[in-house]
Amino acid sequence: MKVEYLTELDVRFQVNPNQGRRWQLIAPFRLVIDGAKFEVPILFWTDFASIPRLLWPLISPYDIGKGPIIHDYGYFTGIGSKNFWDQVLSACMETDQITPWKLSPVYHAVDWFGGPVWSNYRKQGSTTNQIDRLKTRSK
Repeated sequence: MKVEYLTELDVRFQVNPNQGRRWQLIAPFRLVIDGAKFEVPILFWTDFASIPRLLWPLISPYDIGKGPIIHDYGYFTGIGSKNFWDQVLSACMETDQITPWKLSPVYHAVDWFGGPVWSNYRKQGSTTNQIDRLKTRSK
């Protein structure tokens, strides 16, 4: 899988009463994945990666590049499949030259444990409803 970033990642740390402590995009994040263009919109919230704090001395959410942003967005919108977005995360980490000893456990963690998050978003509504929720989350 080939990933090309079209824009820089521009985020700001925010505390939102409904979302807790998160990073928010202050500019759209655009990229191409195998020839298809994707855009994570301005105001999208992310935690970069849901890595337990106990593991941060080994792998923190900030050690694994830009991939968690598009991965979060893919899970949130449900465009495509869970497997596709897990592979996108891995491809982004390769593009960002993340060392294999960090890339492999992160990929396997989302592969093995990401199912409940994916399913929860699907239960919350269709892709269109998720995008509408994104607009609401950003207010």
